[in-house]
Amino acid sequence: MNASEGRKSDGRNSVFRIPSCIGLLVFFGLLAGCSSGQPDTAASAPSDSFITLKERVAVTRGLPFKRDVSLTGKISAGTDDSPEQVYNEEYGAQSITRLSQVYKRLGLLPDSADLAKALAEFQRLQRVAFYDGRGETIVVAQESGRLGRALAGDDSRAAAQIPVVLALTYALQEQNFKWFEKLKVVPLEDRKLAFRALSSGDAVLMGLAHLRGNQAPKWPDQQQAITRLANELERMASGLPPLLREKLVFPYREGSQFVQWAYATRGLEGINALFANPPLSSAQIIHPEKFYVRRQNPLRIFAWGLVQQMKETAIIEQTLGEYVTRLLLASSHSRVESARIASGWAGDQLSAYPDGENLITCWISAWDKETSAREFSGAFESVLMRRHSLRFEALAGQNNDQKADLAGGRSMLLQVRGPVVLFLDGITSTRALEFADGVWQELETGPESTVIPFDSAKGGLQLPSKRR
Repeated sequence: MNASEGRKSDGRNSVFRIPSCIGLLVFFGLLAGCSSGQPDTAASAPSDSFITLKERVAVTRGLPFKRDVSLTGKISAGTDDSPEQVYNEEYGAQSITRLSQVYKRLGLLPDSADLAKALAEFQRLQRVAFYDGRGETIVVAQESGRLGRALAGDDSRAAAQIPVVLALTYALQEQNFKWFEKLKVVPLEDRKLAFRALSSGDAVLMGLAHLRGNQAPKWPDQQQAITRLANELERMASGLPPLLREKLVFPYREGSQFVQWAYATRGLEGINALFANPPLSSAQIIHPEKFYVRRQNPLRIFAWGLVQQMKETAIIEQTLGEYVTRLLLASSHSRVESARIASGWAGDQLSAYPDGENLITCWISAWDKETSAREFSGAFESVLMRRHSLRFEALAGQNNDQKADLAGGRSMLLQVRGPVVLFLDGITSTRALEFADGVWQELETGPESTVIPFDSAKGGLQLPSKRR
């Protein structure tokens, strides 16, 4: 399906056009007075200009502002931008030190990375143009002008307006769908990334509609603008570890193309419907046909055998998803090859447990077929060997079992059983196989429900289980 197909003469072409009856006052100097790169300083603009722009955005997006929104220079009181709070917003109550340790063991972060510091910068870049729901305000940092210029090109007036348009769109999402309130309670990393892709994709398409005015949309031109935006974001985030840099860009780049599918077929009604029935994984964002054509929700995995064998509760519980898995493989494979291998992803569960002073990490991933699982296992093995200078050896008579010895009598274990891959790190070498057998014997998978119980999302894994 081509994103430009399906547009009829029933008004869908005009949905994202700007009504000619609404005039917009010039926004020269819109971003003047902003402190350099700080998200807690906003643009100053004549009130009439902002009101006019706000009306224009509401009409173009087809959603009302349910509460008044102002353009201000400060984030409302009570907002905590400390590294720990930034981390909590991103990953919940999990230990930042422990998660950093797990990610470095997997190969997702370089050993030199300071995750707390990097997350603070990541959050700052996420909020260069955003909606502060506490104070009902639009906050726009001076650095956001780079995003405007990336989309608008040489039109300096339009470029100055774009960050405000993006932030106003976020305000409409929150006021009409309570989207950021829902985003905060999502515990799974991959689903949170998919939700952000929906939000940012909607905002970028709104920005492009603002630039287009009454002209008909041309998807190839919009793709070029989205590419410019993604490239500029990558430059702005050049100091971040690759994992966070890619997670910053993904919602804008892939999210825009995902949302375009809904708009191409059902106009704004299609986009609004996404907020009621959102994508559940980055795989659905990367492959829109897995959502729009034949919906393929991720498998939910729960390792009862793992839980039963551990003395303490998990301190890390996450889902990495197809996109982060792709990034992981890219550390030792080409981007094309990594994307191809990761495209077989069907679900995963990453968990970590304290074991005295050590940490036992278990990553279980499900794949669309056994050959995909085998290919991933081999690719991931090469990542681990390169990262940790390890040597995996096949166990006697078990070509699907690979084991590497670690210091202190511990080991890494990779096993493939059908379309599922089990990775154990930090387990005592003498009990590794017995421990793994216990995990396999009590492993449960099931399709994720389309309906998300947002009010109970903080409760952790939502697997429909015969044990509940």
